[in-house]
This record gives sequence, C-alpha cells and structure tokens, in this order.
Amino acid sequence: MRVIVTLVSIALALPLVGCKREAPGAKASASTSPTAKSKAAKSPAPSGAVARIVFVDKEKACACTRASIDKSWKALSGVVGFPPVPDVERIHMDSQPDKAAPYTKQRPIMVPPGIYFFDKRNKLVQMLQGEVKSAQIRAALN
Repeated sequence: MRVIVTLVSIALALPLVGCKREAPGAKASASTSPTAKSKAAKSPAPSGAVARIVFVDKEKACACTRASIDKSWKALSGVVGFPPVPDVERIHMDSQPDKAAPYTKQRPIMVPPGIYFFDKRNKLVQMLQGEVKSAQIRAALN
C-alpha cells in the first residue's frame, strides 16, 4: 500500500517540477536577443545522422507548460527552417494519444514537450524534453 501511495504522489508531483516560473521583469537570455534570433534563422540546420524529428506536446496545458512548449517549438523551427530539414512531425499527446503512444513507449515524457530524433533506419538517436534551447537541438542534429 505504501508503494502505491508513493508512486501516486510522485506521479502527481512530476508535472509541477517541470513548471518554471520567472519573476516579472526577469532579464532575457542572450539567445532571445534579436541578433541571436536572426542568426539562428539564417544559419542552415546541421547535416547529421538525424533524418526525422517528432515533436510531442500537449494541445491543452497550463500557462507555464504552454510557454515551455512554445519556446521549444520556436527553437526547433529556428534550427530546422522552413520547409524543415529534416522532416518534423508535431503530435499532441492529449488529443492524439494513438499517434503519441509509439513514441512515449520508447521514451516516456516527464515534462512536455518531448522531441524525438530518428535516424534513416527509424532508430531513436536522442530524445530531449522540457524547455529546449536551439543549442541543444543543434547538438542533437550533429
């Protein structure tokens, strides 16, 4: 019985750990400056072993999780460009559970979003989750 109570407590507390709350007026990092954005958008995505990316998020989320999802999507879009290279598929795990299941079975998502990187053989190369920065995505693509 204690094990069940402990597991349920952990399961309920994990989403709260992923929430990052910043104080109003907090300084923006160098990666969010206008010059950093323009450099990220102009530089091509690195060519590496990654052939496909799957971005798994939630369609309905609290404000802090939504902010994390939006920042990670923006970072990913800035790195892969438009049209994206490599291909990017976006799945909402709450409204498309059947589509998200194969990915979350490989590596569960503790803090959305989860970004899965696959090679040409459809083998999972790396998985990032939570608020992800452009530098992390570039490193995964190399």
